[in-house]
Amino acid sequence: PVTTPRPTATAAVVPVKPGMRFDDPWLRAVMLAPSLHTSMTVSSYGDPDYAELRSLMGKPIGSVVMAFAHEPYPGLASDRFSGGAVVFLATVTFRRTASLH
Repeated sequence: PVTTPRPTATAAVVPVKPGMRFDDPWLRAVMLAPSLHTSMTVSSYGDPDYAELRSLMGKPIGSVVMAFAHEPYPGLASDRFSGGAVVFLATVTFRRTASLH
């Protein structure tokens, strides 16, 4: 019998260049850290760039109404259920006032 050569699968070889990222270091850290709260520490290098925070500094359209109290969860019991299954929280809508920019 005559055998014909089978095509072999070859992976494209990409040359390594400076600054190339092979994977996401944050994803690797999350997967390997035993606890995100106690094991991960972040350091910043250089001067901070606050330009990206500009979109977060805008006045909100509305907010959930909240207040401080001596009891953090008034009337909440874990041994029984009573009341409605869905409760709509009180909200407040802000009026337009003088702009700072």
